[in-house]
Amino acid sequence: MEFRALSPPPNFSYAEDCICRCTTPVGRQNWSFLQSISVSHVLNMSEDKLDEQLLGVLHSNNVHVKDFSLACNSVVDLEESMKCVLEYIFSTTSSVSHEKEHIPGTTVLVIGSPQSFFDCLVIACLRRVQDWSVVSILSEFRTMQGPLQKRSPYAEQFIEYFDKNVVDMTRLPEFLSVHQTLLKEEESLLAKLKLTSSGEEEETLKMLFFSPPNVVITPQARFTDLSVVDDKDVDD
Repeated sequence: MEFRALSPPPNFSYAEDCICRCTTPVGRQNWSFLQSISVSHVLNMSEDKLDEQLLGVLHSNNVHVKDFSLACNSVVDLEESMKCVLEYIFSTTSSVSHEKEHIPGTTVLVIGSPQSFFDCLVIACLRRVQDWSVVSILSEFRTMQGPLQKRSPYAEQFIEYFDKNVVDMTRLPEFLSVHQTLLKEEESLLAKLKLTSSGEEEETLKMLFFSPPNVVITPQARFTDLSVVDDKDVDD
C-alpha cells in the first residue's frame, strides 16, 4: 500500500468540523492533506496569491476558490465585508447546499497572511454569531495570531462590538442549527426555574445561561470609552 505524505499548511487549525483556517504560503505540497479533510471551498483573505500549481490542482478537482479582501476604510465597511464572508461560509456549509449540490460533506478553508489577522478575525466574528463570551473569543483570537504577532486593539474592539444581527441566518450550517436548538432549550429551562426563584437567584441564572447583552453604542461614544480591551495591555 502506498502512503501519501500529508503536509498541513502553516498555522492550520479547525474552527468547526466544516471550517478551518491557515496562513500562507499554501502550495501544491499541501494538496494531499487538503484532500484528506474534504476541502471543497477555499477563501483567500490574504494579499498573497496562491501557488499557481496549487490553483491548477484545486480547479481540476472542482474546489471553489474565492478571493476576499476586507475593506478597512471604516468600521462600517469592515462590518459589511465580514457580513459577506460569514454569509458565504454559512451558505456553503449549510445542509440546504449539500442537498442541492449532492455533496456528502464539505470543508471551507479560510486562508490569511502571517502579517495580517484577517483569517483570525473571520473566526472571531463567527464566535460572536455563536454567542461565545468576549473573553473567550479574544483569548482564541490572540492564540491564533501567535506570540510574535503584535496585538491590535482596533481589531479586538471591532470583535467586541461586531453586530451579529447584520448576518443573514436563513441558511445555517448544522453546528449553528444545533447551537440554536440548545439555546432554546436553555431558555425554556430558565423560564421554568424563574417560576420558583427569587429576584437575586434569577439574575444569577441569567449570568450562568446567557452572554451579556450587546452594548448600544451612540455616535458620541468611542470604542475606547466602552471597551474591555485596554490599550495599556499592548506591548511596545
